[in-house]
Amino acid sequence: MKRLYPLYQSPGTTVLTTALLDNEFNAMQAQVRSDLAEAPFICLGVESWSLLRNRSIISYSVHSPTPAVYAIENTLEAAHAPIMLMEHIEATINNIGADKICALVADTSANMKQACELLQGKFSHLTILPSCSHAMDALVLEVLAIPSFQSIIRVCTTVATFISTNHVPRASFTRLASDIHMDMPSSFGLVQAKNNTDPTSVLACMWSVEKHHHIFDILLTEDFSSLDGLEESVKEKLMTMSWWTQLNQFKSLMAPFVDVLNVFEDDYPSLSTFYHSFTLLWTHLQTYPSVPLDVIRIVNKHWQAIRHPAMYTAYLLDPRFRAASLGGDETNEAFNFLKQLASPALFSSLISELTRYTGRVGVFSDDAVWASAKECSPLHWWKGFIGNSCPHLQAAAIRVLCFPASAGITHEKQTALDKIHNQNRHVMSEEQACKAAFVYLNSNVGSKAVADTIFL
Repeated sequence: MKRLYPLYQSPGTTVLTTALLDNEFNAMQAQVRSDLAEAPFICLGVESWSLLRNRSIISYSVHSPTPAVYAIENTLEAAHAPIMLMEHIEATINNIGADKICALVADTSANMKQACELLQGKFSHLTILPSCSHAMDALVLEVLAIPSFQSIIRVCTTVATFISTNHVPRASFTRLASDIHMDMPSSFGLVQAKNNTDPTSVLACMWSVEKHHHIFDILLTEDFSSLDGLEESVKEKLMTMSWWTQLNQFKSLMAPFVDVLNVFEDDYPSLSTFYHSFTLLWTHLQTYPSVPLDVIRIVNKHWQAIRHPAMYTAYLLDPRFRAASLGGDETNEAFNFLKQLASPALFSSLISELTRYTGRVGVFSDDAVWASAKECSPLHWWKGFIGNSCPHLQAAAIRVLCFPASAGITHEKQTALDKIHNQNRHVMSEEQACKAAFVYLNSNVGSKAVADTIFL
């Protein structure tokens, strides 16, 4: 810019974090609210969490069905008690318009559950759903805490941390990966577990160790000195073939859990996709040999806590999946849920259209119609290919398929927000940091913080 216009003065930090940020925030906020004003109905996601420096916030996401962040409230040191959460969420619902919100998806913390119970009494028309992403995080964390898994997890996290944080073994590891022409990502190959409360990073760490088995074999035989300082007990495990067999078996057992977690790496994880992935997980556990009973118990416990007729209904109305795969009880629950959505006068017409849909009669008898479901989103399928042939079922399907499976933003974007907040804490107030987060999230809807999945 200086070459084009020598008198140009680039804006300083103060201007960037005040006037320019305010302008960008106001424009983005106006656009989000304008889009919501045109939407016939909205699904609201609410998440209570904190940034790195223990600054509590409440984030609100909206799906119309296009996802966006509606607001990020900075609550500072205020405790997120049930009454406080209820009052803040109620105010947001009223600001958007209570008659416009058809579903509320909230995180699964105890205080949030109590707040949702209070809200249900005030807004009886709302479908209140638990956030499946938060439930799955808690489920997988509990599975990883099973005593029989602790040894293998500890070895993986210890060796990944040791190599990632020490330049000598890190250099040897990188050189060997290059020598054997192993595909390496743009970042370092081994994934270091962030902490024991993030199941995704723990599993990613274990996946990366198993993927680089061959490199560890070479390090332990040809470049043993590069691992000086690593615990002897960990070295012994890495040198034992039976340990690698156990790691491979663990990966095989946990692979469907990873598939379910990957559903939530999208900005718009659908309820039907989650339910489909969860049924595959459950089938895997029923057929996998020698599954620890604790795993079955934990999965069943968490499933009973989050199961909701809306899941079955979304799965039933998603053309990508066969409705016949739903059990009789689940189908009846879906019918009852649809009955709640439709007026008594229109319910018989809706059931008639649903019978044609599930029986593949009339417009649904054409195989090309079902093949098209693989080429577009379920919402586009119902809006475009079905047209007005099933107006009542179409309206119900579009509404239910908009229900998100997550209350908040992805783990990668939460990490990015932590970084923004931490790096700018000396030049931004808490309010400006929330504005920056709002702009960042709405500017990056649909984009991933990583190029692809970390599980290979």
